[in-house]
Amino acid sequence: MSRVALVLNGLILTMIGVRAMLTPAAFLGQYGIELPSAMALAEARSIHGGGFGALAILMWLGLLRTRLRIPALSAAAFVMLGLALGRLVGIVVDGATDSTTLVATVGEALLGGLAVVALMRENAATSAAN
Repeated sequence: MSRVALVLNGLILTMIGVRAMLTPAAFLGQYGIELPSAMALAEARSIHGGGFGALAILMWLGLLRTRLRIPALSAAAFVMLGLALGRLVGIVVDGATDSTTLVATVGEALLGGLAVVALMRENAATSAAN
C-alpha cells in the first residue's frame, strides 16, 4: 500500500514540478494566472516547480530508502490534503466550481487519503514488529 501511495503521489508531483519548472506561464495559465514579468516566472518556477519537484524527489526516495518511507508518506498526506482543503475553501468562498478545480480537489483528496491509509498501515506494521 505504501509503495502505491508513493508511486502515485510521486508521479503527480513529478508531473506538476516538471511542467511548472519548464512552462510556468502555461501551467498557471490554466488557472487564469498571468505571469507578466521575468520575476513572476522565476517565482512560479521556484514555488511550483522547485517545491513540487522537491516533494516528488522525497516520494521517490521513500520508495528506495525504508527510513524515508514514513516522512515521505507524511509529506504526501499533509501536502495533498492541504491543497484539497485550500481548493475547498476556494470553492466555498470564491465559488470556484470549474471542472479543473473540482477534478484537482478530488484528486488531491484521494492521493492524500491514500497516503494517510498507507501511513496507518506502516505504523501498524512497525508497532507489530516491535
